[in-house]
Amino acid sequence: DENGSWILASVQRFYADTETYDVQDEDDTSKLIRLPWSHVMRLSTGAEGCFQKGADCMAIFPETTSFYKAKVSKSPIWKLDHGVPTVKEIIVKFE
Repeated sequence: DENGSWILASVQRFYADTETYDVQDEDDTSKLIRLPWSHVMRLSTGAEGCFQKGADCMAIFPETTSFYKAKVSKSPIWKLDHGVPTVKEIIVKFE
């Protein structure tokens, strides 16, 4: 929307001809939102190594499905998920 916020949504369909997605807001499942591909970001598992202490990130604010700018304040705790390293816990400080 106009304030630049990000929401948690699930992709329902991709249209290759227009490079757009239909996504469904996790809080409001009554409607689909069509977005250009550049407005959709896949959630990270952390395996990419982008969550080092001091790194800028986007994080879901507690008890919401909205993302806000944050900074990693403590190195993540890792776990193995089917042999793939993923972040189990990460501490962030919101702007």
